Amino acid sequence: MPVMELSFFSECLAKYTQVTVLLPLDVNESSKPISKFKTLWLLHGMTCNNVTMHNSLGLDPLSDKYKLAIVMPNADLSFYVNMKYGGDYFDFITDELPQYLQSFLPLSPAKKDNFIAGVSMGAYGAFNLAMNNLHKYAAAVSFSGPMDIEDIAKVLCNDELVANKPLLVSDPEKFDILAEKFSSQNEIPLELIKTLIKQCNIRENRTFKAMFGENPQIDGSNYDIFNLAKKLSMSGGHLQLLALCGTEDFHYPSNLRFKKYAQELSLDYTFIDGPGHHSWEFWNPRFEDSIKWLLNIK
Repeated sequence: MPVMELSFFSECLAKYTQVTVLLPLDVNESSKPISKFKTLWLLHGMTCNNVTMHNSLGLDPLSDKYKLAIVMPNADLSFYVNMKYGGDYFDFITDELPQYLQSFLPLSPAKKDNFIAGVSMGAYGAFNLAMNNLHKYAAAVSFSGPMDIEDIAKVLCNDELVANKPLLVSDPEKFDILAEKFSSQNEIPLELIKTLIKQCNIRENRTFKAMFGENPQIDGSNYDIFNLAKKLSMSGGHLQLLALCGTEDFHYPSNLRFKKYAQELSLDYTFIDGPGHHSWEFWNPRFEDSIKWLLNIK
């Protein structure tokens, strides 16, 4: 099975970028591909990249087994949007990268043959990109995705919370008071606030503002997964959605809220939960079953 690590100049990003491509073995006697492959566009999380995804999920045998090309782009810390101050990652993933790869690899451009999935930040990207491009993807899969990006924006763009991150170690009780007040005022789960601040730093705080702006307005926009779900329901278009999340995951509450909303809208939506945290230990064992779901294999 060919594994390609490609580096090329992206006009959307105005820089060289990388992508990992797994191409299944499907050859005839002349060793040439006999058909164009179905493709899974697989998106990494905040602290990962294309190499991490390839190394962490054991993808090589699955690509061959299911005759599925798997494409893993590097999208840095972008949430897969056209950044206010940075690269146009939305356009890169949905337009430039497919056109580039399909120009010289046997990848099918048909909607029915293209799927998009991701973990964490990449899960948000998968749902956002798919619901904004109903003509391009047949299905989207979220592994522990943040379904309410407004909550994350409020936390990571709050300078007081980020500046007081050292209190998590030096005076956790004082930080808890600060976080509990913010949680009560903004109706954001306390555990999500503490997890985000623990993981982030000033650089990520600035980067998040670079993605969405200084005072981002997520609700009701094309960044808002709930708003996109409503548009999908009203559009008459069709998109299969699968979400998986561990019950101990800090994104579990937003996944439950979206589950209820998707069911109210009668979307083609499947939700799977179970014991687990925001980790590869939860995602990895469920990845092959997700491929089967995408390909409608019983």
